[in-house]
Amino acid sequence: VSGTCGTIMSNNVSLLLNQATSISTQPVTRYTCLGGNTNFNVITKGSGILTYNWFKNGISTGVVTDSFKVNNILLSDTGNYYVEVKGTCGTINSDIVKLEMTSITTIVNQPSPSDNCAGSHIGITVKTSGNGTINYQWYKNGVKIGNNLDTLIIYGLIASDTGYYKVNVSGNCNNVMSDSVKISIKNLISITEQPKAQIVCPGVIANFEVKSSDPAVSNYQWYKDGIMVGTNSSILTITNAKNTDLGNYNVKLIGFCNNVFSDSQSLKLNSFASIKEAPVGKDICIGENTKFEVIIEGTGTIDYNWKKGDINLGVNSSTIVVNNATISEAGYYKVVVTTACNVLESDSVKLNVNKCATNIKEINTAKLSSVHPNPFNSNLQINFEAKSNQISHLYLHDVNGRIVFSSDLQTMVGKNEHQIFPSSLISGAYFLFVEVDGEKLQFKLLKEE
Repeated sequence: VSGTCGTIMSNNVSLLLNQATSISTQPVTRYTCLGGNTNFNVITKGSGILTYNWFKNGISTGVVTDSFKVNNILLSDTGNYYVEVKGTCGTINSDIVKLEMTSITTIVNQPSPSDNCAGSHIGITVKTSGNGTINYQWYKNGVKIGNNLDTLIIYGLIASDTGYYKVNVSGNCNNVMSDSVKISIKNLISITEQPKAQIVCPGVIANFEVKSSDPAVSNYQWYKDGIMVGTNSSILTITNAKNTDLGNYNVKLIGFCNNVFSDSQSLKLNSFASIKEAPVGKDICIGENTKFEVIIEGTGTIDYNWKKGDINLGVNSSTIVVNNATISEAGYYKVVVTTACNVLESDSVKLNVNKCATNIKEINTAKLSSVHPNPFNSNLQINFEAKSNQISHLYLHDVNGRIVFSSDLQTMVGKNEHQIFPSSLISGAYFLFVEVDGEKLQFKLLKEE
């Protein structure tokens, strides 16, 4: 301000603009259950101190905060609610919202149990009453399944769908669990294992058996050559089998949803075996070859076990061959024959191995100082001499000439000692060969049990 006597400046002052009162978040309608709790909330903006006054059905409730809580709700608490908000720059009313009571959810009709055939489909239904949103959670054997519907539909039923089903129905105010009902799936009968042909000995038991993984089989009917026989069982037992029992057998499986026939299988009889030609004793010279042979008359499988004394030789054949015979192979030989219907044992016959005056074919052991123990069980020690450092090759052959063990030996000039461990061999006779200095050293061995 300027005058005759000078100029003066006033103080600075501010001009403030108050914010209008407004509601940024309106209260919403509440659905609640008898005895429950709820609240109405409002979020506002505006200058100065904002005050609140909540109204129910147009009458002030006396609640003067931005949140109106209603606890332990009674039917009389239902109605229309809004809030009046006052500020420096005006008064505004919120939207009118409702507090409504929700009824209790109940089950009117329970699910029903049922039996069904595999491959079909089924709907398991529950009927309920109650207002508001109703949700459904289905269970099978206590495990949650299905969707949020009052009907659980299962398409293409299989055996694993069998079980106990129930549904938990939840409304706004309560949950209620339905009865647990059994849904049974009766599979189409299928055969998992067909009967097998039977070849038995006269006078013994023959069994035909059919297998099905499905418990839906309610009956079995066996047939022999098209004529009904047997009992209601998956196994047909024929005791004391004889010629009149010979024929073709099959079975009809009867189920809830279908019937099925098995394959037809035969019953045949083996005969008791006998020794037609027994082994005979032999008298040979060292280095010669010979064999023992037995001829069996009978049907079915035949197994042979040749023995020298009480030692099993591990030969399952009607013939046992002795090649390049040594004195150690002399002794008594016999064979135990096991057939489908009986066990036979030949007489023991003697093999004499002689040092003959002529045609002697001695085993070359000049450089093979020792091989021990013989007979052996799990390991062998081999001593021999070599003219140079080299890799020697060792082989064990069985009596049929097959290599059953081999090893490469690091050989030094002079005397050598090596151990081998052919412990996995079966008992019987074997030939040892060691290739050293371009020669093949040989030795005959016996493996004990």
